[in-house]
Amino acid sequence: TGGMNLLRNSIGFADLITTTDYANGKRGWIIGGQTNRFSKVGNGDLDTLGFGSGFQFLPDTDGTLTGTYIYQDVPVVLGKPYTLSWYANKENNSISDGQLFIQIQEQDSVGAWVNVPSQSYVYDHAEVTDGYIEGVSEGYIPLTSLVRVRIYAYGNVNATVTGLMFTIGDVALQWSLATGESYN
Repeated sequence: TGGMNLLRNSIGFADLITTTDYANGKRGWIIGGQTNRFSKVGNGDLDTLGFGSGFQFLPDTDGTLTGTYIYQDVPVVLGKPYTLSWYANKENNSISDGQLFIQIQEQDSVGAWVNVPSQSYVYDHAEVTDGYIEGVSEGYIPLTSLVRVRIYAYGNVNATVTGLMFTIGDVALQWSLATGESYN
């Protein structure tokens, strides 16, 4: 599968799935946390990038400063390098209470999902991207046969992520749909 996207619904066009869907063999993004802060979005900027849609994470409105996240579990081959790439637009300077994380996670010895530190990217509180920028995490070699790609929005962050691509290999490739996906 070198060169093919291993992430389903990588631009937010399709619906998210439930944990029951996942247990029944369906693959895709599952949402958790403060779910009212998440939406799928389409706009001219996303059209210009060629994606047409994306995942939008909205600022906290109830003062709890909790987060929302989406994740997708992906089977991988041990010993092979992988690359995760994406486009992100963090629109606000949230001073000290809003971050966007793009993370690869693995399960530890007791089955808890933990971040792979060298494969976790953070758009920090005061960082503003001034439009969509491409992010890349290259050369990741998994230690487990199942990894989790997670996008986590904390606090008052206002951000959109699209064009996610997770492939075998140590170089970012041009975005494509996952095998078997088609949108009309």
